[in-house]
Amino acid sequence: MGSRLGRGMVLATKVSVWLVLAVALLMALTRWLVMLRDQPKPPPGSGKPYPGYTLVAPVLSTRTHLIDMQGKVVRTWQSRYIAGQAAYLLENGHLLRAGQLPREERLFGGPQAGGRVQEFTWDGALVWDFKLHDETRVPHHDLAKLPNGNVLVIVWEIKTAEDILAAGRSRESVDGPWLVDSVLEIKPTGATTGEVVWEWHVWDHLIQDHDPSLANHGDVAAHPERIDINFGQTLLSEVSHARKTPVEEARRKAQLNTLRSIGYLGAPAARGRPAVMADWTHINAVAYDPELDQILLTVRAFSEFWIIDHSTTSAEAKGHTGGRSQMGGDLLYRWGNPQAYRAGTARDQQLFAPHGAHWIPRGRPGAGHVLVFNNGIGRPGVEYSSVDEIIVPVDTGGRYVRKPASAYGPPRPVWSYSTPRKTDFAAPLLSSAQRLPNGDTLICNGVSGLIFEVTPEKEVIWKQTISHLAASGSDRHGPPPDRLGAAPRPQEILTSPVRETLKLSPQQTRDLDKTQHEVDARLERILSEAQQARLRERDGSRAIASGDVAAPGRIMSLSRQVVLKLSVAQQKELAELQKQVDEQLEEILTAGQKALLAKARHDFDRGGPAPGGPSRAAGPSSSAAGGPGDFTGHLPPGVNPVFSALRYGADYPGLAGKDLRPVE
Repeated sequence: MGSRLGRGMVLATKVSVWLVLAVALLMALTRWLVMLRDQPKPPPGSGKPYPGYTLVAPVLSTRTHLIDMQGKVVRTWQSRYIAGQAAYLLENGHLLRAGQLPREERLFGGPQAGGRVQEFTWDGALVWDFKLHDETRVPHHDLAKLPNGNVLVIVWEIKTAEDILAAGRSRESVDGPWLVDSVLEIKPTGATTGEVVWEWHVWDHLIQDHDPSLANHGDVAAHPERIDINFGQTLLSEVSHARKTPVEEARRKAQLNTLRSIGYLGAPAARGRPAVMADWTHINAVAYDPELDQILLTVRAFSEFWIIDHSTTSAEAKGHTGGRSQMGGDLLYRWGNPQAYRAGTARDQQLFAPHGAHWIPRGRPGAGHVLVFNNGIGRPGVEYSSVDEIIVPVDTGGRYVRKPASAYGPPRPVWSYSTPRKTDFAAPLLSSAQRLPNGDTLICNGVSGLIFEVTPEKEVIWKQTISHLAASGSDRHGPPPDRLGAAPRPQEILTSPVRETLKLSPQQTRDLDKTQHEVDARLERILSEAQQARLRERDGSRAIASGDVAAPGRIMSLSRQVVLKLSVAQQKELAELQKQVDEQLEEILTAGQKALLAKARHDFDRGGPAPGGPSRAAGPSSSAAGGPGDFTGHLPPGVNPVFSALRYGADYPGLAGKDLRPVE
């Protein structure tokens, strides 16, 4: 009896255990099924390319193309000017395009400086041709059409080395003059005219903790809404100086060669004016959200994107109050590199020289998130590119939130695309990403001209190169770009091109050579051995930073003096030597030559080196009509760089009723 009872209890226990396990398994299965049910469904059409037409403007071309899904051209717009860089198809079927001024119109230059904003009809008629360029300003890179018909443009303005020092930049890092970014809103007022109706300037929102005597002195970490003038380096500085390791040096040279090949460096200006100047923040994209009335800026040199308030007046945008945000023109939000505002370390950096950040439009998967092309320059370990999607943190009132004394969130992207083998996708410059209505993402490797579409699961389902769009025949002018010319010596009074401009006689040349020899000998006595070595090192690096070059007739630039850390006594001796040089030039040169030299100095003071400076290499030449032609033929085979690529669906209003058959 007892044994049967014991066996029954054992059996009951086993049954209970199996029942418990079965129930647990059933519950787990139920939870798994519920999880599958609640997972986001793939957007409609996922797995098939989103049909439409892609707009591309090759960076060294006067032409802008609309291509179909097979890569065939359905429409081409012809301009007199190469890309300057952005182009957009408007809802009325017009093309809005930035143009780059030819050398004879340039007063100064920068990496891909523009100068014109043009609007063409679908049939190619030019209905707005607005030139914005004077002795202190030039637009560059991107633009954005506003709902009111106005246009936002990114504009460089010149700041001298003295301006930079007066704003609190440490003397050791001055490589001025600088091009400093601003954003202008232009209202078209005629076929060739426009009015600035709103403006915002980086220079109005600086902070520094270097010089307590200046008005903008403050705690950088306590004011992430301000821009630290002592953070970052210019693009020219970034690629100018030799690196410590062979790998880093190889990367630098590759980037420098890429910059030259696409015209970022080395395009000469007209009449002996500066070629390319150093730009500090290098904002390369501007985007606008009409509901928020805010502007998003991609800041390559800071490895961030910024958001600012557009609801301000221009006066409010200069200050720190006003607008919907009541923050004036201060930064509402920034993301990508908390080192820029002392809220993190290199391990916290997320963006690396980014490009093309913008809000994903409403009605598309991820609407309201920020999509950015993360070029990857300086990424730790292996440098590679990615496309990152960011959920910007806001509270119920729409204000951007940040925990005190911490970096702006989120800690990482919500979605990111890169290739399994990271180095298979690397675009150090240019490039773009666009979220399509079906949830896919259109990605453009701007350096190679490869455009491809990926699904949310990161499967490549469409790709196209634009190498077949290289120009031919009538709009190709002039020789290919030259190699980088030899940099002038550190203390060269008059460079060879300046001497040629002055048309020195043989006797004048001998007299000038004698003066130069005296200057060289005197500098050897003035400078210490360490300073002389530093000077030779800077010269030997073939540095292309404009601040390394002195104005014509000057012995040494302010930038070089700062780098060498001249003592007060040395500065006094240098000033005396400069006075002697001025007196000798007064005797050597004729009245006409002195006038030419004075003009060359005036041009230099407006922003950069005189002819024969480190940025001597020729860029795309101008045609007889004044517009540069295409030079994609001088790039490596199969490469046609492009600033960005944008897909427009067949139902886009700007395409309604248009003939979209491939051009024969």
